[in-house]
Amino acid sequence: MLGQKNNLKKIDIVKHFVLEGYKRSTVYDAIKRCEIGLAIEDCPRSDCPTSFNKKNLKCLQNAAENRVIWLALSAKGFSKPFIGATQGPAATTDVYIHQCLSKLLSFINEHHVHDDYVFWPDFASSHYARETTEWLIQHNIKFISKEVNPQKVPKAQPIEDF
Repeated sequence: MLGQKNNLKKIDIVKHFVLEGYKRSTVYDAIKRCEIGLAIEDCPRSDCPTSFNKKNLKCLQNAAENRVIWLALSAKGFSKPFIGATQGPAATTDVYIHQCLSKLLSFINEHHVHDDYVFWPDFASSHYARETTEWLIQHNIKFISKEVNPQKVPKAQPIEDF
């Protein structure tokens, strides 16, 4: 079955996939399954649980609460992310300005210093706080104002699907 039409030998296939970064044993296992007519599928690994029990799932949910993950992205790349904890359900204006927008400014200076760009925040309260908008204006960062940012139009906010 293997290599019948194009004279490929098993070793040639293994060499190809090893060069692609696959483990040799994984390739041989896939070939063996193919030769005996079984499907080649992604099987659970011994070090990864196939499902979480309720206790582990609750721990994961609690760990994810009150976390902020922020980064700026454009066609030219993305900024250094900010990953941090919050005291409430969202990042405060102070955290947003000092931790996130400082990274935005570095990103703009690195990738878009001579470009015509617009910063498009979402509707988090800290994104349109008075201090935030003053900071953006002070640093000459053009941004979409809250009045023209369409709230209920998902197609106009592609980042929400990212």
